[in-house]
Amino acid sequence: FTDQSVNASNWFWNFGDGGTSALQNPSHTFAREGEFHIKLTANGAAGCTSAVTQFRFIKILKPQISIDTKEGGGCRPYTFRPTASIVSPDGITNWSWDFGDGITSFSSNPSHVYTNASSYTVKLLVTDYFGCSADKQFTNYISIKDRPQASFTFPATRVCKAPATVSFTNLTNPTNTAFKWD
Repeated sequence: FTDQSVNASNWFWNFGDGGTSALQNPSHTFAREGEFHIKLTANGAAGCTSAVTQFRFIKILKPQISIDTKEGGGCRPYTFRPTASIVSPDGITNWSWDFGDGITSFSSNPSHVYTNASSYTVKLLVTDYFGCSADKQFTNYISIKDRPQASFTFPATRVCKAPATVSFTNLTNPTNTAFKWD
């Protein structure tokens, strides 16, 4: 901070986060995010009691990330098109997606095809105009399953007159799949 007071002999800085300084031109590290009102009170020499107070406003915020896509996965091959919501007063300049299967993207609106059945953790890192970055990990966010392979068998049956009863055997894999016969 640079003091521009005229005829001042002592200074008191209040940085709005509990930190203070009596230096004329101090430096201050803000340890947390937030909005801070900076106050400088300058007093004159020779015991003058008048003071000048100036308010300056500092905002220290890193981007906040959420993914709007709620689908969670599907059968392979599965196309994932995430939509991220980023709250950033300074605009995002860089995006870095990690889809959890060794594939990454630097697009703000990527499209990724999962080809293997598994659960995947998706990560997003963003950087704003001033170089502030934020990342978020969505653990087991995407679950990809194998498509069932429908199959059945029945004995070769020759029927000359209805009604006829035929027994069908379901051979679909995996066996914990819902079925509908037609």
